[in-house]
Amino acid sequence: NAEAKRDLASAKDALSRGQELRKKGAEAYAKKSAHDEASIKAMSSAIKSLKSGKGGSFLESSAADTIRSLSLSRELSASAREVLSSFLSGASTASTAEEEDDADGEAAPSTDEVVGLLSQMRETMERDLKDAHAAEKRAKADFQSMADAKANQIDALVRTSESTASRVGALAEELVNQRNQLDDTQKGFVEDTAFQS
Repeated sequence: NAEAKRDLASAKDALSRGQELRKKGAEAYAKKSAHDEASIKAMSSAIKSLKSGKGGSFLESSAADTIRSLSLSRELSASAREVLSSFLSGASTASTAEEEDDADGEAAPSTDEVVGLLSQMRETMERDLKDAHAAEKRAKADFQSMADAKANQIDALVRTSESTASRVGALAEELVNQRNQLDDTQKGFVEDTAFQS
């Protein structure tokens, strides 16, 4: 019975820890997913603005701040980071590769170059987000499987404990009845012996 109680406590503890880990995992996923979705939306907005020739107005938007943050936090090559930095600092973008040299003789990123870079970043983030969705789905299924198994284990342990308690109670009652019968038999024997004497 002590072993069953330990097993029951262990199963309940494992289920509780699993629930806490799943909660933390779901919160982390929700945060990352929301961040990635906002980043993808910002990149789509930038691409649309650049393609329509409204890159300057985009730089004044909150989406530009998101891309600024991404340009610092994402793993990018030095040249890609420089293209984004130049674009985000407000340097005018040339609409074609032939127009890349600005008045100072420094190379300004072409619109096509910035659009290509943002498109590539967006595709990578979309793929990462898709992978995160799949991982979250697997984590939910794995947790549910574990939770179901632990719930079944807890149920079985409770039934075993109740059954054991019921058997112990029945045995205790039978023992009391047998003691009463023994007492009655002993009294009868004493009375019979006294009567025969």
